[in-house]
Amino acid sequence: PSGGSLEVSPTTGSALETQFDFYTYGWTAPADSLPLSFEFFVETSSATVAIANGQQQRAQAFLQSGPAESAYAVLVGVKVFDVIQDHARVERKVTVRPPPAATPDEFIQGLTTFETQVKADIDLGRLTAAQAGVGALAGTLNMAGTVCVPPYPLVCTADTECCARRNMRARLLESLKNVNALMIPSAAKVVTQAAVLSVVTQKTEELTFDLVKGAALFMRTAMQGARSLPIDGPTLAELFSDVADRLFIAGGMATADVLRDASAHGVPGAADGAELRSGSNSPPSHARGLKAVLTADRARE
Repeated sequence: PSGGSLEVSPTTGSALETQFDFYTYGWTAPADSLPLSFEFFVETSSATVAIANGQQQRAQAFLQSGPAESAYAVLVGVKVFDVIQDHARVERKVTVRPPPAATPDEFIQGLTTFETQVKADIDLGRLTAAQAGVGALAGTLNMAGTVCVPPYPLVCTADTECCARRNMRARLLESLKNVNALMIPSAAKVVTQAAVLSVVTQKTEELTFDLVKGAALFMRTAMQGARSLPIDGPTLAELFSDVADRLFIAGGMATADVLRDASAHGVPGAADGAELRSGSNSPPSHARGLKAVLTADRARE
């Protein structure tokens, strides 16, 4: 495909509040390469997340905020595929500022309000939109300042911003699981799953032990489901390697919290173990490890 353009309107807005309209047009391709299909996407700080895909040349989406250091710029675009999966892409930058909020409570409340839209999209079968919404919510959380500091709570019972963020990430993972259960298996689905999971798990200090376990199980299930799809082992490993590394770090932090709690109750040696686990912030390359395992599995198949 060639010769096409992309328009995005408006070019400036607020995260999770401004609806951006996408329109791509002017594409040409040989008659035997038609019809064309379109995948609209947004680049987050850690992954590329699909907004909409299909033969529609228009899409709508709410976006996450951009980083302050780049004047809140967010990269969006469209990939245009022909029937043999040759593709072209066009990109644009829009400005997406954080949602206006005077207090941490208002910030969380604004995210919670948008979360209801994500759940509605799941109920109505708008699964790509719901998945993109999960990514936008997590991405906006990622752009906010750090509020979780050690020692991290084992169970979030306190009414704090840290606990509110941790609980929201847990709910976002559940929404991602619900979307996954309803989507038809495909290679594109696995790619987007990995991208959104990467955004949800980006801030390791905001991952509870239960969320780490849930995310690890989700990743394992997604990778097992991909065995019957046209994705080779090394590619599959690369998709999930960043998530695996973050879960390793977060798991070490969570284990340290458990040991600190045990130490406070007089368990011998727990304090030393807590210090050891606290230093587990330099994970081995899970990209290499996952790649070796998956390549061996495919060879046996």
